Amino acid sequence: ANTTVGITYFCFLEHNNDDKHNKNCIAVPTHFFKVLLTKNEKIEQFETASFIMSNHHITENLPLSAYQCEVTDIEKCTGLQFFTKAANNDQLYKMDLQQLFEQLHLSNEDKN
Repeated sequence: ANTTVGITYFCFLEHNNDDKHNKNCIAVPTHFFKVLLTKNEKIEQFETASFIMSNHHITENLPLSAYQCEVTDIEKCTGLQFFTKAANNDQLYKMDLQQLFEQLHLSNEDKN
């Protein structure tokens, strides 16, 4: 069985002084992200998948792949670093989303 580690957190990518939901100057994150690391036991390699989404109601029916980005994109906008030991060893590969869905046992309806 594969082992998966997931990190979910928020970030501030844009500043809007006209935010109607922030009348008391409370910092409201503009986006949230998820970074996944899986060790593929069959081929002995680490695979990553990362996603970033707006912290607003999403009305479009977009596939998860529309929100996919590189781990380095999230690192640049947050100042955080992920999986540095694996990255330093050039052991990170981009995760196949279809494989991820199969691993998580998601149906076709859940992918959108």
